[in-house]
Amino acid sequence: MREATERDWAAEVLGGARTRILVVDDHQGIRTALSTLLSAMGFQVTQAADGDEALELISREAFGVVFTDFEMPGMDGFTLASNIKSSSPKTPIIMITGSDQGIVREKMRNGCVDSVLYKPFEQWDIVESVRGAFRLREAGKGGQHEGIHA
Repeated sequence: MREATERDWAAEVLGGARTRILVVDDHQGIRTALSTLLSAMGFQVTQAADGDEALELISREAFGVVFTDFEMPGMDGFTLASNIKSSSPKTPIIMITGSDQGIVREKMRNGCVDSVLYKPFEQWDIVESVRGAFRLREAGKGGQHEGIHA
């Protein structure tokens, strides 16, 4: 039995559908790198530079998973996550951060973030985070788990 590639996995999990993923980060380089990887996995990716832009996009379109940076000018990632969960409680949210893990764990108590990826992270960490997000979504529940960090 051959091992599935990330693209094969995405197609298998999604039944061939192109699930939309929103990537929110104020740094263009991070948005581009993450979007490129997720697109290569077979996902349809939309980018937002901040929380306000993300909420505008979410008001018009549904997303299967949201990746958001924690520290952004204006609205931070936890505030964005809280806003998303209030209207779409089952949308998995993956926080990306280089912040102190203790601070992040404390903020995660509000239940709005499903997973955390600590910078720096590897390509495989993204793959595993998306897999975890889809497992949560398929189970029909949100939930928190500490993410992978390199």
